Amino acid sequence: MSRNFFLVLIVLLVLLSGMGLSPLGAVAGFAAPAAPEGRPEATFTVDSSSDTHDANLGDGNCLDAAGNCTLRAAIEEANAGSGGDTIDFASAMYIYIDSALGVLPAIAQPGTTIDASVVWNSVDDEPGVALNCVTQSFTGLILSGSYGGVHGLYIFNCSSGISIVSGHNMIGGTAPGQRNVISGNGGSGITIIGSAAQYNNVQGNWIGLTLQGDTTSPNGQDGILIGAGAANNAIGGDTAAQGNYISGNTYDGVSINGTGTDGSKLGGNTIGLGADDSTRLGNGYSGIRLYDGPQNTWIGGGSLAGNTIVDNGLSGVDINNAHSSTVQDNVIRENSLHGVCLQDSGYNQIVANTITENVLKGVLVSGATAISNLITTNSIYHNGDKGIALTNGGNNNLAAPVISTASPTGAAGTACASCMVDVYSDNADEGQTYHGSANADASGNWVYTGTISGPNATATNRDAQSNTSEFSAPVSTTVPCEPVNAVNIDGPTTGDVGVAVCFTATVTPANATPPINYLWDPVPDGQGNDYVCYTWFSAGTYVITVTASNCSGAGMAQDTHTITIGGGACVPVTGVTITGPTSGLVGVSYGFNAVIAPANATEPIAYTWTPAPGSGQGTSNASYAWLAAGTYPLSVAVSNCGGTGTGNDDHTITISAGTVYRVFLPLVEKGP
Repeated sequence: MSRNFFLVLIVLLVLLSGMGLSPLGAVAGFAAPAAPEGRPEATFTVDSSSDTHDANLGDGNCLDAAGNCTLRAAIEEANAGSGGDTIDFASAMYIYIDSALGVLPAIAQPGTTIDASVVWNSVDDEPGVALNCVTQSFTGLILSGSYGGVHGLYIFNCSSGISIVSGHNMIGGTAPGQRNVISGNGGSGITIIGSAAQYNNVQGNWIGLTLQGDTTSPNGQDGILIGAGAANNAIGGDTAAQGNYISGNTYDGVSINGTGTDGSKLGGNTIGLGADDSTRLGNGYSGIRLYDGPQNTWIGGGSLAGNTIVDNGLSGVDINNAHSSTVQDNVIRENSLHGVCLQDSGYNQIVANTITENVLKGVLVSGATAISNLITTNSIYHNGDKGIALTNGGNNNLAAPVISTASPTGAAGTACASCMVDVYSDNADEGQTYHGSANADASGNWVYTGTISGPNATATNRDAQSNTSEFSAPVSTTVPCEPVNAVNIDGPTTGDVGVAVCFTATVTPANATPPINYLWDPVPDGQGNDYVCYTWFSAGTYVITVTASNCSGAGMAQDTHTITIGGGACVPVTGVTITGPTSGLVGVSYGFNAVIAPANATEPIAYTWTPAPGSGQGTSNASYAWLAAGTYPLSVAVSNCGGTGTGNDDHTITISAGTVYRVFLPLVEKGP
């Protein structure tokens, strides 16, 4: 049965209900009298699962002929009032709609709410009230009055589960027990139809899933259908908790169509997964489909939470002859065609989404009227075909930029004149990571300075009309490694037993790419560095070897060095004496000498003066100059033989300001 038949049927039912008739098998002559003027708001508690009429319509009491309050009687009595009534339930129940009576009356009075949350089955976490239409020949509930609500019902086996032809209604919610499960209906789960159906909100429901949420119970058409000028309706909201699970339906998860069906908002919904967020239960067609003229649809973006759109039979988001919509902050993956398909649709924005692992394109823009579609800051990767594809004049076939050079610190190239270039990284030829943007100059040259994680850089063009190109050809960001081709050991050729000797390895070329690994044999102090030291404790001739390598082994060189170690024992330092002045003047430089004992102590000897001298640190002779009067201590520490010989001495000098002398020269006057 076609969806058009169901739409006509829904409108017919609403018209009949508005005329006061009970369509499809109503009792002959039954009509609702006018509601009494000004009756206060009431609560009608359904205590019977039977499907019978109210016995005395308009008396303010929900009672059938047997004295029970049924759902049909409660709706009839609420419609007879002035609005604002609540219909709740005395207990959990399973309601079969009597096919002889037909569709329940449309909920016509404003503010009427059907609330089954108080009898929610908390043990199994499912609705306590089930509404079974039995034959799929009529709609479960019709909302023709505004500001109403439906909470906590399981609606199935109807033509459509809920039909909304009025405004400002809430279906579901985030409070405990407000979730509706709307599945297994012959048509769409929820329809929102007509120009009067504005500002409705569908939150927290399961549409197309079983009561357990782990398998499908498909609605025969769309999960949610919005059309015929129904504007500004919200499916989900600003948080994930407000979102709906819309999965397993025969047609689209959400279908939005028709001129004037503008301003729809979808946020926080999961479309194509089970309620465990992992079981793949895609809808038969697309996850979300816009077609035949709707505008200004928001699929995520703004304050809306992003949607998760997975495993659908066609595209994740299919936009066909629909304009000025935003697809933002969503995860769109593993759909059987494209992630996002823009067909003959212009002025749309595809921004900051993750679009991955779709069978064909990540984003397809096709058709001569598919222009000014902005595609930017998304993470698009691992799709079966191009990350972004322009066909049949889509986005004016704007050419991709060219990347001339790329490195981990930037990229440069050419683009369309004065275009914006978006720079990405990918391990293939799409754009997994967005890095930033650069403006091309009037000649089309552009330079981007910033981190590019690589291994490949890609880029897109954006012109002044927001047409966005395909991704450029990828360019590797890896800088070529300059290999080591030679190494040389610099250091002494002789030494003494017990005295440390040090060596330096120098590689060629000087610009060899770091890091460079140095492997010395035998193992020294400082293995891995270019500067190392050895101490031998017996005389002999020793050979040391260094191997320098880089570029993951592509660069490698080796050198050897021979040193002869003398067999005599090292004569250690036993003491040191500082010689030099004990007094002096401000600003005058004075020299001091460190005299070693014994005089034949083995070189090299290390000298450390404290405080550091003006010159001579590390030698036996140091010079100082002081700029203020006072008594100044200085000391020297000496060592040799690998630190086994040591000595220290202290010295004091008193510095005076000195006397200032004035010299007067004779005046000599020369004659002419």
